[in-house]
Amino acid sequence: MIYKKRSDVARNKHNFCNPGCYIDFINFEKAGSENQIVCGKKVYRILAGMSVGRELVTEDYVHHADGNHGNHAADNLMVMSNSEHARIHAAQKERDRNGRFVKQG
Repeated sequence: MIYKKRSDVARNKHNFCNPGCYIDFINFEKAGSENQIVCGKKVYRILAGMSVGRELVTEDYVHHADGNHGNHAADNLMVMSNSEHARIHAAQKERDRNGRFVKQG
């Protein structure tokens, strides 16, 4: 069954598989958010999965290499484990002379 708002029939060429997909489409088109969700999944996770050739599982983390969460280019997305992801971010944090993390803020 295809769902479409009556007011969108004349001005929109999209067909939706269910009401949730319609809501996702509207949010994606209007919000411009960095963590846009389509069919219940974050867009950058879908794109990262496409670049590695498999669907990502919950244990997979996606790291944005340039730190820009709005840049979903394939060369900017790195799929890794939680420990690898934590290691990258820990290396980027500032430390004091004793090697402890310096509190931000």
